[in-house]
Amino acid sequence: MNKKGFSLMELLAVIIIIGILSTIGIAAVSSYVQDSRRSAFADLAKMYAEKVSEDRAKDKLPLDVKDKEAILLPIGDYKLDTDDEHETAYGTLDLNRSYVVLTNNGNVYNYYVFMIDDSNHGMVNVEYSEIDKDKVTIEEAELSRILNYRSLNATSVLTVGSNDYKVKQVYSQFVVLKHD
Repeated sequence: MNKKGFSLMELLAVIIIIGILSTIGIAAVSSYVQDSRRSAFADLAKMYAEKVSEDRAKDKLPLDVKDKEAILLPIGDYKLDTDDEHETAYGTLDLNRSYVVLTNNGNVYNYYVFMIDDSNHGMVNVEYSEIDKDKVTIEEAELSRILNYRSLNATSVLTVGSNDYKVKQVYSQFVVLKHD
């Protein structure tokens, strides 16, 4: 360095170093934000599954789920204790394609979440105990497995867990599924 200021090479080196550090910082912050959004999405899915579980424990479900049956319960029918229910970290839930499925196999009850929002972030066929941020997907082929529950009919089949369930009865607020 001379006595009049910095040389062009010194300024260029400082600018390059600042550019590299800012690139690394932006990537790290972006990754952190994405992980936080995915965690918030998974937490919302857990809250809906827990709400259905609470309703089952309090006998508030529309009907009892018999052995080898399942009941598909639309998320839109459930109210959470949050101000922004039905809102994910990415957008608003598609209430026609977001539901919790309660299955009964030998009096073992399991809860599966199917959720998708308007920005095509979703969770497909995820059991309650396995819900985490890594189950959030944007894969179109995976998301296409989420059926519009309002259009289900007697010929519809929904894969829940590892079993295929046929539609047994469609009601206005829920759908009963039967596993053979």
